Amino acid sequence: MKKRRRKRHKRRIRIGRVFLLFLPVILSAVMVFSLSGKEEEPEYASDPVYLNDYDYSHLSHNNGLYSYEDDAYTSLPGIDVSYSQASVDWQKVYDSGVRFVLIRAGYRGYSSGELHEDDRFRENLEHAKAAGLLTGVYWFSSAVTKEEAEEEADYVLDLIGGEEIDLPIGFDMEYVTDNDRIRVLDQEGLTAMALAFSRRMKENGHEVMVYGSQYWLENQIRMSELQDEVSFWLASYNVSSPDTVHAFSMWQYSESGSVEGIDGKVDMDLWFIRK
Repeated sequence: MKKRRRKRHKRRIRIGRVFLLFLPVILSAVMVFSLSGKEEEPEYASDPVYLNDYDYSHLSHNNGLYSYEDDAYTSLPGIDVSYSQASVDWQKVYDSGVRFVLIRAGYRGYSSGELHEDDRFRENLEHAKAAGLLTGVYWFSSAVTKEEAEEEADYVLDLIGGEEIDLPIGFDMEYVTDNDRIRVLDQEGLTAMALAFSRRMKENGHEVMVYGSQYWLENQIRMSELQDEVSFWLASYNVSSPDTVHAFSMWQYSESGSVEGIDGKVDMDLWFIRK
């Protein structure tokens, strides 16, 4: 009787050892079977911001003006101006090869918070159009609330009136002094100002292009939250081509360019246009 019990005990031990030996195989088979009926999880890019697909071997530079042409994109050379360029001979600007201009419509005081029209906005818009340039406008913002950003958009719309605008409206928000009123805003707040301005403009039929240096665009605001609402206007100087991998539609490549018809320095831009 004791021998039988010992035999049964030994048999149970052997069975248990065999089971433990094959347990990993059994568990793996169960896992494979359980996952076989599920759809594979999609892979997401680590960078949530859209990337540009420019090939800068197609970028060329001639007489101070950049151009770009490939199978997907063409381009136009342009400038952006404000009252600081003083009186401009727009026909000479056009004859120099420039094909568009972004004109400052105005600004909100970075300390006072008051709204102002640029002193030469109407003159520049009228004469640039007459010379045959494509025209756009930009606004320097110091909004710190959604209501102020919408107020700025309404102010620009009033300034434009019934004028036809060929380019997206530029939204320029940047630090000027250590005491700028917008320094109370964090990344989320700065992004919210751009969104509020853009959505008001889109309600009235205008696209918006958010301006900034590479650092501003990639660190001060959230491009991922804006990219389906706006395009981006990148300021990047003293480089042969933009350094950012992120998507943008306009490149301000100089703040000290020279163009016939303008005394002194002027900002130079290249507009990438999808074919």
